Amino acid sequence: MNTNKRITNCISCNSNKFFTVSNRGRDGIKLRIVICKRCSLLFLNPRASIQEYKEFYNSGKCSEIYRGSNKVKEKYVQNQFKKGKNILNKIYPFLPSKIDGVLEVGSTAGGILS
Repeated sequence: MNTNKRITNCISCNSNKFFTVSNRGRDGIKLRIVICKRCSLLFLNPRASIQEYKEFYNSGKCSEIYRGSNKVKEKYVQNQFKKGKNILNKIYPFLPSKIDGVLEVGSTAGGILS
């Protein structure tokens, strides 16, 4: 995903004031990670277009890069759900009685999000 990337404002507070935290992502992939000076959100900037993200994930490239295969194995999915349950058990005492929403960044197979 390296075409049509564009600089964007913070998606949380719409500020255009940020500074670079890193120029490398996971596994050394060239990505510019910034922190918003107003709300402290970390995000990629520039970002790819929605179409580029769809192509990246739907093509299996993401799985090939991060898991070495473009096929998701059932054991991997089950491990993600187990990991999610372990995290929930640790944070459950600290959660409010009502939760209006959840933000999961990099939800992979969805186990932690579930």
